[in-house]
Amino acid sequence: MALPRSPHSIQMGEEVMNRLAQDVLELEDRIKERDRAAEQMTTDEFIDQKEIRIQIDMALPRSPHSIQMGEEVMNRLAQDVLELEDRIEERDRAAEQMTTDEFIDQMRNKNTSRKTNSDVNKLKTWLSDQNELREFHEIPPQELDLLLARFFMTAKKCDGGDYEPDTLKSIQGSINRHLTEKHCNINLIKDKEFKHSRDVLMSKRKLLRQNGKGNKPKKLNH
Repeated sequence: MALPRSPHSIQMGEEVMNRLAQDVLELEDRIKERDRAAEQMTTDEFIDQKEIRIQIDMALPRSPHSIQMGEEVMNRLAQDVLELEDRIEERDRAAEQMTTDEFIDQMRNKNTSRKTNSDVNKLKTWLSDQNELREFHEIPPQELDLLLARFFMTAKKCDGGDYEPDTLKSIQGSINRHLTEKHCNINLIKDKEFKHSRDVLMSKRKLLRQNGKGNKPKKLNH
């Protein structure tokens, strides 16, 4: 059962709560006052220190020697800045030059790759017309030599015309480059196994020149 609450006990409880609330308010006021005093002390100390530094700085003598040293330091700094700017400009020029060189190399590589693929496709098409279905880099050297000899002797352009003499030589170089890219340990231009195809190519180029191919028009003298 609950204990009875007399009017007197209730009144005493309310008085205690009121005193506690008053104590809390007083404590908060004291804390705020202390914080304001600490902040004011900090700002006052800062002002005092600043004034002391200004007084010391004004009291120090400025000799001609110290002024000269200051000017020398400033001159050296200015010189360093100029040298740094020159180095930056030189580096930028070098980077720009490197970029253009890389662009030229990339374009050259793209053109070479395009030319190689085009010439290789010419040989592949010719081999297909001969019912030769093997990849030519898989054909044994002796067989490939004979096939290349026939190719150089009979190859025609799409319109049925003859190739220029230098074009046939360029096709040989493209085929050789393709074989190198395929990691074939053969060289159409140097290996003795391909002497026959080289001889046929040389003879075909000579014949084409005799027929007027590859001859540059003579310049007229004015």
